[in-house]
Amino acid sequence: MTLREENSRRSKMFKPPPLLWDRMAKRIQPAEMDTIKTRIGEELIDSNAELHEEILGISEILHEVNEKNEGLKREADEKLKSESLESRALRNEIKKHLVSLSIKHGCECTLKGISSIMGELSETENGIVSYACSDNYSNVVNTPR
Repeated sequence: MTLREENSRRSKMFKPPPLLWDRMAKRIQPAEMDTIKTRIGEELIDSNAELHEEILGISEILHEVNEKNEGLKREADEKLKSESLESRALRNEIKKHLVSLSIKHGCECTLKGISSIMGELSETENGIVSYACSDNYSNVVNTPR
């Protein structure tokens, strides 16, 4: 599990514990409530409640940010997949043209074979032919002579 996945899991799981005062108030007799509240300090109880609300708000923001990031990651992954499909389609289209060219001139559909037909290739043309011929399953296509 990556750090990002772990942080996402933790933020989804994080819920601050109930306030101590709220848990105590359930067990205190109503007649003793004011005395205990005074001894602890009402300001302290109120400040603690405010901080608890801030923690809840920050936790919600973190959860929303993580959900948004996960959505963006999914979108990016899909975009990369589609670009990969487009790249493969482009490579196959270039290969078709190179095979056609090599058949027409009776040579192998390799960088060397295409260079023999077209003469010295520019750096860009060399890159395009290398790219099209670089697939493992069809690095060299022998054509009839």
